[in-house]
Amino acid sequence: QSLAKAKNYRTRASFKLLQIDKKFNFLKFSYAIIDLCCAPGGWLQICKKKTHFDALILGIDIVKILIIKNIYFFKKNILYNKTIKSIRINFPFILFETILNDGSPNLGTNKILDYYNQVIKVLHRTD
Repeated sequence: QSLAKAKNYRTRASFKLLQIDKKFNFLKFSYAIIDLCCAPGGWLQICKKKTHFDALILGIDIVKILIIKNIYFFKKNILYNKTIKSIRINFPFILFETILNDGSPNLGTNKILDYYNQVIKVLHRTD
């Protein structure tokens, strides 16, 4: 955690996104990003740092985060249809080409089934 604090990142998970971006080099080509389960905002910080200056970045979580300049935030549950409707109303002409999610909901006690359910939820939301 001390290295994250030294770099002024909100979490150590910020380094995970930096590592993923180093391998796949996708953030600099992303102009509309949603970060699901974004609290406390470490990945949003990296998105802001690595994307084009006018990229649209939206964080969504049920936990409120501290404001990050020029980043949108919805305090909403990603499992509710009204969250999808809210995105469509607020950003009617935006196609979010990058969807990030580092959340891990507590769905049960079977890790394989939990993983399967998480993948199904993401696929269901992107159709």
